[in-house]
Amino acid sequence: MHVSGQSAYNPVEHSMSTLSQKLVGIILPIDKFGSYLNSQSQIIDSELAIKNFRHTGKLLCILWKRDLIFRKPVTVQYTDQKRSPFDDIIFPGSVKESDNESDIP
Repeated sequence: MHVSGQSAYNPVEHSMSTLSQKLVGIILPIDKFGSYLNSQSQIIDSELAIKNFRHTGKLLCILWKRDLIFRKPVTVQYTDQKRSPFDDIIFPGSVKESDNESDIP
């Protein structure tokens, strides 16, 4: 167990940091298949947004598969789903957000 501020000694955080470092300086396209935002950066085409999001997620998987953590290969897979597996979790004392959210993952 490590106290706050000692994340460099936490093996999970240390492993994830190598994956994050791979993304430094990389610019991922948000509109590979066309723009889905209006001039106010609001989503105007949900299907196109999902298609672009999927493309970017798959690119991240390709990048992370090339990395090793502690000399072991990284296994990563893009999972295409519109809702979070945590949507049904309600913590005591919390207010569940409205269901009027966009279908964008």
